[in-house]
Amino acid sequence: MKTKSEIKQAATPIQKREIFWVDVNDHLPDDEITVLLAYFFGDVGMGFHAEGDWCDMHSGTVDESEERNRVTHWADIPEPPDRDSKFEEGKTGGKR
Repeated sequence: MKTKSEIKQAATPIQKREIFWVDVNDHLPDDEITVLLAYFFGDVGMGFHAEGDWCDMHSGTVDESEERNRVTHWADIPEPPDRDSKFEEGKTGGKR
């Protein structure tokens, strides 16, 4: 099995994609659209906003009464990398 270092060295670089964080006080995402969530103490997760509440894909409805659970920002989920450039025969050892 390869080490993390070996995997990183063999990986094909992909274009860096910026994530644009939106303050929840400025704008909320459309209801029930999955987005990235940033919490008060720096944790990041995936979830959605619906009917005035945040729902985390991992833990369910977010209890924002605790400061550590407060969602401060959200961002659209970036597009995945181009599969053709990453998974070409021989570049990662895998086959498509």
